[in-house]
This record gives sequence, C-alpha cells and structure tokens, in this order.
Amino acid sequence: MEGIGLVLAGGGGKGAYHIGVWKALKEFGADENITAVSGTSVGALNGVLFSQGNYKIAEDVWLNITKENILKLDVGEIKDQVLSGLSGFSTGQSLKMALPMTAYLASHYKSSIFSREGLLEIIDESINLEYVATNGIPCFATCLEVPVLNKKAFNIQGMTPNRIKSILLATSALPVIFQKIIIDGVSYIDGGIPVFGDNVPVKPLYDLGYKVILVAHLSRESILDTNAFPGAKIIQIVPREHQGELLDGTLDFTKEGAKRRIQQGYEDTIKILKPLYDMGMVQGQMYQQLNKMVKDEYIFEEKRQHCLEERENLKNQLNHIGFKLKGK
Repeated sequence: MEGIGLVLAGGGGKGAYHIGVWKALKEFGADENITAVSGTSVGALNGVLFSQGNYKIAEDVWLNITKENILKLDVGEIKDQVLSGLSGFSTGQSLKMALPMTAYLASHYKSSIFSREGLLEIIDESINLEYVATNGIPCFATCLEVPVLNKKAFNIQGMTPNRIKSILLATSALPVIFQKIIIDGVSYIDGGIPVFGDNVPVKPLYDLGYKVILVAHLSRESILDTNAFPGAKIIQIVPREHQGELLDGTLDFTKEGAKRRIQQGYEDTIKILKPLYDMGMVQGQMYQQLNKMVKDEYIFEEKRQHCLEERENLKNQLNHIGFKLKGK
C-alpha cells in the first residue's frame, strides 16, 4: 500500500499530545503522505480529526476542552458503580478503596453525571462526518466487544454519521466511567482495555498492506515489538516525559494540560523527523548532483556527435571539390 499509515494510541486527556505530533508532521509536509489512520479511544477521535485535514479545528478542540464538558458526574451514580465493581472484596477492603475515590470525584466534579454530551457536541460542531466517511482515507476505530472480549476495528469509510458517532462513543467508553454502546445489537466498550483490547492498533493498517507506519504513543510503557510486523518499517514516537496516570492524565481535560502535551508532542516528533529530513535532504542533493552529471555527460555526447557529423560533412565537401584528407 502506498503512503504512510498513522496510528494514534488511546489515553483520554493525554490525547492532546497527538495534536503536537500532527503539528510537527505538518511543518515538515509529512502529513500529506499519510493515507490511512488507525486509533483507539481518543486516538480514534483524533484520527477522524486528522482525516478531516484541518489542523486548526483539531487544535481548537483541545485548547477549548474542559473536564466539565467531557466529564459530567453524578457522584451517587459513580459511588454505586464503584461499590458494585468492588463487591468481590470484603466490606473493609471495599470501603477502603471506594471511599477515597468517591471523595476525590465529589470534590473535583460538580455536574450531574458522566454523560457523552460533551463528546457529542465536539463531534457535531467540529467534524464533518459525511466528508470523513467519503474522502477515501481509511480511518479505523478499535472497540472491545463485551462480554466475549473480542477486538473489533471499524473502518468508518462509507458509514453514516450516526453510525460513526456510535463507534466513536464505543471506542472511548471506559468501563465504570461511561456506559457501553450497542452497535448492531452488540455491546462495545473502550478498545484500549489492557490484555484484551488493542490500545496501539497497528494491525488494521498492517493488514491493509501498509509498509511504513508512524505510531504516536501516549505512554512510555506501550512501545511495540516491531518483530510482530515483519516487512513493515514502524517509526515510533514516544513521550519523553510521563503523561500521567488516570486522574492526572487520562481524566486531565484541562487547557493547561492540553497546551503542555501539544508542545511535548511537537518537540518529540521534531526530534524524530529532523534527522530523517536532513538525511533525505542530503540524499536529495546527491540525487540532484548525479542527475546533473548524467545530464552533462549526455550533453557532452550530443556535442561530440554533432562535431563528428560536422567534420564528416566538411570532409565530404572537400572531397567533392578535389581535396583529399588523411585520416578518418
């Protein structure tokens, strides 16, 4: 498959890092060579934004995002879900684990419930779903089917806007935090669940035939074993700094956090691309020099042939009038 495939890892609020990666790719003109995208969770949302091709819109989404419009919390509902999830522990263990979590959530989020309204608003206001479904750029979103725990990579090409919305909600449906999403009668949750999911979904692009794949991680622990993809060149962009855990990373939907991560993504990508670009420039200059040498040799041969023809014409003319020339 011609072109470069782009893989965007999952990671909630840490996804602002991807926008910095895109900024660097755009600066080097490398974004124009990317012809397919694959993402999980927030990586899928950013993948759709990338497929749309408008960097400014994507940057504005992240710089204007807030935890209030993404995380609308009903403390009582979360408390019930947390306690239900810990039902297998003893009462003392459950209280020890659940009460601090509930207290933290209650002190940081004032709204009603963890709903998907904020994400739906972002999709409706910032993404032309009809365009990304018909622009010819394969764009995959990985979800996890429950309860069987099978991975499913949806290619949104050719899909309706409502179906794309459902897929974007499903791939980011973090258990306990958000409700599972039903698509065609099947329940799906966040595709990046450890062990069972695929938070760095290279496989959809590899299976499509891509031989050059750029991977933008959101964690230093998610580096891939490239031997799993024989014949492909995998270029991995890894955050040089830790991007945070659940509360200060995945659930960090703040403007300050987004600005910091965009800058880090930009700087980390520049460090990867600049040596490749410089090498490409040197190779390009060598190629141009070789072309010039070949061209000069061709011109020289043309001139030499022309001189030989002129000499032969002159010889024939002199012979015609009675002069005899020695030699050829």
